Amino acid sequence: MKPETMSMLPRLALFALATGASLTGAAAQDLPAKAEVRFQPAASSKLAPGWRTGTLYSSLGDCARVITADPTVRGGQRVLQLVGIQKLERRDGARWVEVPVQAQRAKEPRWCGEAVGG
Repeated sequence: MKPETMSMLPRLALFALATGASLTGAAAQDLPAKAEVRFQPAASSKLAPGWRTGTLYSSLGDCARVITADPTVRGGQRVLQLVGIQKLERRDGARWVEVPVQAQRAKEPRWCGEAVGG
């Protein structure tokens, strides 16, 4: 197929593959994959209040999730969706940058807001 006869979607997909960009995903600029983060769990969380550290990842469906150490659960790690996080910051060199949780959640698919884990 010649490029001039391709529809826009395949062109965007080819561009994304060529540049390493993603057509989906939860705010790549705000929350890069595997970013080191710190967070305060929501009041509804099973975690004790206070700052905790973790690593960000996107799961199937592009829901941002944070993995954090938790020796009280099997496997030693707990996975939280943004709905289970009150405040979130990502590391940017030596400093922490605030990530507005509500704005980030608004960028995700609707079903990502269903409370799981925590």
